[in-house]
Amino acid sequence: MENKIEKIENKKLIALKVPDTADSWKFIDGQMVTSITEAYETYFQKTGIKTFGFDATKVPAEIYAITITEKEIIPEAPPTFSMYGDVYGTYSQQNEN
Repeated sequence: MENKIEKIENKKLIALKVPDTADSWKFIDGQMVTSITEAYETYFQKTGIKTFGFDATKVPAEIYAITITEKEIIPEAPPTFSMYGDVYGTYSQQNEN
């Protein structure tokens, strides 16, 4: 049986649009930049992360850094049975003793 890999997307809020400005953004740590592209570049230079999300439906608009983590999914072994059909548990549980 082959294990599967589940990819999990993690979003981290990094900056908010400054209200009543053309394109100014304020990082969560307080640093200000004058454009969204400058925000992306500044964060990339600090962290090496280059995948971002943008949510314009919120006020103020938000920028997220996105990372992907992989989690290995190990399937449960099928149960084992006696010759009379009684379940003994899974094969892995039997071999733990």
